[in-house]
Amino acid sequence: MIVHAYVYQLSRRTAFIKGWMTSEDGKTIYAACDHHKIYVPLMREFQGVEIPWDDLWDENGQEKPRAKL
Repeated sequence: MIVHAYVYQLSRRTAFIKGWMTSEDGKTIYAACDHHKIYVPLMREFQGVEIPWDDLWDENGQEKPRAKL
């Protein structure tokens, strides 16, 4: 299997990327995908805001143990 990726468009805040997986001879396409990436800076008034589920994970992104009911 060969994995291909191609950046079709790249600008300061956006990117459009396509990817596909083919057989080694290129005759069979197993999967294909499109990815649109947009960078949106965080507005100053939302910095430091916490949402109710923020406390479910630690600073390393690991799920914290839950208290048993």
